Amino acid sequence: MDEQEKIKRLEELKKQREELDKLIKDLTESVTGPTNIPYTTVYTTVFPPYTSSIDFSAIDPKDLLQIKIFVNKKCNQVSTDFSHTINLVNEMLPFRDNIAFKEIFLRKLLDQGRVQVSGHFESYKPLSFLLFKLDSPDIINTYVRLLITKQGSESELKGMYAIYFGFLNLKEDIDGCWLWMASILNVNPNRFTGYVLEVFLVICGDLLFEKIQTQFAGILRYIKKFYLKELGNAPVESRISRLLSKYQNC
Repeated sequence: MDEQEKIKRLEELKKQREELDKLIKDLTESVTGPTNIPYTTVYTTVFPPYTSSIDFSAIDPKDLLQIKIFVNKKCNQVSTDFSHTINLVNEMLPFRDNIAFKEIFLRKLLDQGRVQVSGHFESYKPLSFLLFKLDSPDIINTYVRLLITKQGSESELKGMYAIYFGFLNLKEDIDGCWLWMASILNVNPNRFTGYVLEVFLVICGDLLFEKIQTQFAGILRYIKKFYLKELGNAPVESRISRLLSKYQNC
């Protein structure tokens, strides 16, 4: 190996070390700040701030980087082609119970919501499907705990929440939908709440109308009569009002 090759190799090793350090920092970062929209204490008790308890230093660094590369590659390949997404699910399923995979995968999904879905809303659908198919007892719980403390702009929050709401819709998780709605409607909203509620109604409104029409009607009346004016955002209020008009016979 000549001198130039040695320098190149050292630079590659340095870059890998920097990538690994950043990855471990991201995976082990403690979340202590407030939630991105206000929730009841009941909700934040069910979904407390998440900090990984995994000792990543005990995992082979090469394995960690390979998992990150694999997750990034597969998530970036997700498309609206259903058969293609199914193939990606099948490729990722064998890793579902790998603790490092779960941690990296969920953060990558949040990043996809922040960057991709915020600009191309319909792209939430295959990402929600991926989350739905790879779900295990702790995956969705961890996703929500990471989600509600992730800060961002209006569009970024809408993108990240859309993936979760798409999951609820695919799973037909009425209890999860109800818990989320009750948890935001029983506290004062902040400037982001209306945007997130709008996305929820777009994605889960028809499901609730179909499955629990009577209870949903009560929630809609409350939103129309009391909650909309609390948002303090005329454009969002107008858009939500139009969404609610779909269910005027509810």
